[in-house]
Amino acid sequence: MTVCPDLQPGATVWCLLRPPYGVPTTVEAIVVQPGALQSILACPLQHQGEGVKINGSNIAFYLVDNRHLHFSTADSQARRIGESCVTTLCSCFAETSDAIFMPAGEESSLSFPIEVRLARDHKLFLWNSVLVVPGFFSREECHIFMDAADRAASAGTAAGNYSNQPGLNRYPIKKLDLEAQMLSDSLFQDRLLPFLEHTPFACELFGAESLKELKAFFSPGEPAVNRYITGGGIAPHMDREQLTLNVLLSEADAFQGGGTAFWPQTRSDAKASMEKVDEEEEDMVVLRPLQGTAILFNGQVTHAGRAVTAGIRHAYVASFSLVCLE
Repeated sequence: MTVCPDLQPGATVWCLLRPPYGVPTTVEAIVVQPGALQSILACPLQHQGEGVKINGSNIAFYLVDNRHLHFSTADSQARRIGESCVTTLCSCFAETSDAIFMPAGEESSLSFPIEVRLARDHKLFLWNSVLVVPGFFSREECHIFMDAADRAASAGTAAGNYSNQPGLNRYPIKKLDLEAQMLSDSLFQDRLLPFLEHTPFACELFGAESLKELKAFFSPGEPAVNRYITGGGIAPHMDREQLTLNVLLSEADAFQGGGTAFWPQTRSDAKASMEKVDEEEEDMVVLRPLQGTAILFNGQVTHAGRAVTAGIRHAYVASFSLVCLE
């Protein structure tokens, strides 16, 4: 097996997929949409949920880092599939553009957190770099936050409409029940901060090695649970804090659409760069992780919440900066 140097739609590749709560599996997949850094693959369903029925098979679409895709040089041409099947797969994907982000690679080459590069010019987390941590929240923790937000919604608890965008209600953790509040505090102090202290960029980002000695300042209304219904999304924006934590709380089959879109950072004026983003451009990276997966990124990365087309999507969000008050 050799790393794929040039991917084309319809190429058959091999990779080891590592679902957060499942068993690593080597799969044969078909390239549906090749990209410079990540590509969309079609293969048998590898996560809990529903796929797309094609020729009697349950197929899912996954976003995978190109560095972990391989093909056999001995029969690469023979492994190309027919044009009609490629067309069917591309049509199915085009209907929703929903591809689950899936960690891939041999155990020896797979590091946590997993870096998703937004451009070739990148520096871990600090520039054109998004970090993905599978299984950062357990299923039980996800349901505590979701259930609390759903109870608040059922009770008619006031929730802020984020930037007046319909279909999205943001429930600040401090307005949810005590269990959700205590869990959020514990996850921040006892899981997130220790995790960040062991990253190579912590000192450069926060200016300190011991993060628990710093004071956390959150964006207004955060931490919060975002509850998206059909049509709910967030327009492209920057959070402008040191770090944003975004964790998908819902099961993958609880909604359609959704996901977080990211655009590469540029050396030009940040505001002008944000205003020029195009939701159809090739440079955009859309991450639709599995339940409990954390996405971490710096506050100067332009991103957006893709609109949910069906179901309800819950996400835990916390944008913050750590400051020394002494």
